[in-house]
Amino acid sequence: MRGAWLFPVILAASCATKVPAALHGPPGDAPAACVGASLRPFTAPAYPGVSGVLVTVSGEALATGGYAFTAGSSTSQDPAFVDGWSVRFEHILVSLDRVTLSNNPDGDPNDQRATGDVVKSVSGPWAYDLVRPTGRAVTGKSGAPEKADPIASFTGLDPETKYAFSFETVPAQPCAVDVNLDDATRALWAEMVAAGHSVLFVGTATYQGDVACTTAGGHDFSALPPTVRFKLGFASPTAYVNCQNPDLQGPPDSAFEEAPRGVQAKQSAAATAQLTFHTDHLFWDRLTHDRPLHFDPFAAAATSGGADVPLVTADLLAREDYNGFRLAGGAPLPPRSCVSDFTPTPGAQLRFDPAGAAPLPTFLDYVRYSQSTMGHLNADGLCAVVRRYPSPL
Repeated sequence: MRGAWLFPVILAASCATKVPAALHGPPGDAPAACVGASLRPFTAPAYPGVSGVLVTVSGEALATGGYAFTAGSSTSQDPAFVDGWSVRFEHILVSLDRVTLSNNPDGDPNDQRATGDVVKSVSGPWAYDLVRPTGRAVTGKSGAPEKADPIASFTGLDPETKYAFSFETVPAQPCAVDVNLDDATRALWAEMVAAGHSVLFVGTATYQGDVACTTAGGHDFSALPPTVRFKLGFASPTAYVNCQNPDLQGPPDSAFEEAPRGVQAKQSAAATAQLTFHTDHLFWDRLTHDRPLHFDPFAAAATSGGADVPLVTADLLAREDYNGFRLAGGAPLPPRSCVSDFTPTPGAQLRFDPAGAAPLPTFLDYVRYSQSTMGHLNADGLCAVVRRYPSPL
């Protein structure tokens, strides 16, 4: 079960000062190693062996397999969209950079951002598609069928020492290290570079609910298209700092946390630090962990643009008010449930709850804020989230 904390507790302020030194710098800083206008070839890291840490990246099975719709539980290990949609991703491109190990992950039990000096770091930036693991991929932290691709490694660590572990998403760079892109995704990457995006979601949603769906009243959903394409890019550079690690034994280092902080090398084999990205954050109806997933608001924002299947983009989300969603004609978008364990909130209009993370002026701001929390360590390890874009926290 993923963490249940309120976002205002787990999300660190973007003006934080106790951030590992390698993570300091103005928003959008390109690392010095990134010079040139062409993607660079990727060389897989050597297995670090004893006293080493292998760094991998994964979007888990939900990135590669998508969200099938069933009328069962919305809170199972394979969650369903409560409003009857199935979602499949074609690409989820992430721009990754600056993985660091720092001293003293437990320096301040009340501030997860506080660490000691950086001991080791490695930079890309790396261009990676979470939907298409390579033939080099290993089994991910959640087990088969999840796959995780190695992108870096650390060697020569002290097995008796625990290190704070941090990483970043950054604006896409033209000279990023190309881990697993093809011609189609390289074209998408160029679009990300031009737009300053650090993450891009591309895919299709299909409505598969039926007459068993319930609403808070007798409402007509025929104005929503049955199939929607989405292309959602976000300028949301974020540092994930001093992450908690479910692989470590023992109690958490803070009464407010779920697992011990940091990573620790082993004397028998390499340890693994998996950069894990949870795709469900994009669709939560409240800015707290493990919320019901909805696609109706995205479908309501979609426009055909001359195509047979409507397309929803981030620009269209910026026109929507999450305090009360509306259909294209202006009528209120009502809440509905197509699963067994979700009851629509009473009322004639669906709305999302920022849970105190105000002000978030538009639906785009809301989604970007939620999306920026998607980075974790080793499946469910929560990190202090330091946003490198203007945000209320």
